[in-house]
Amino acid sequence: MPGGKEAIVVGKPGQTKARPGQRWLTSDPFCRIAPIDNQRNTADMHVPLAYGQGLLPVEFPEDRTTVIAPSPRPGLPDERAAFRAALDAPIGTPSLKSLLREGIRIVILFTDITRATPNHRIIPWLLEYLGEHGVT
Repeated sequence: MPGGKEAIVVGKPGQTKARPGQRWLTSDPFCRIAPIDNQRNTADMHVPLAYGQGLLPVEFPEDRTTVIAPSPRPGLPDERAAFRAALDAPIGTPSLKSLLREGIRIVILFTDITRATPNHRIIPWLLEYLGEHGVT
């Protein structure tokens, strides 16, 4: 890249495109482009990224890096009811039950361990919901 700078692209190949002068750091599915100046004398910020079942330590220039940490929020009073309500009235799409028909085949995709998703609760609730609407 011009000016002796390169960028490390953090993202998933095929979802985020590396441009000339950039290289892939990881295939973690979130995307961020961090410009790196090879001529600088600033300190590096060490950032442990969740990767697989562990962490991937990476370094970014401290003067050009912002880490956005999760902001804790109180839990839902009834997760199961909120989940079912979202299936019945999703934002911007028809309800799941309106898409179901006799003989339909279902594929369930779920996140890996690097995402804080309660799959162990959500998947049984989804299977129960599908069964109630005739999917076997």
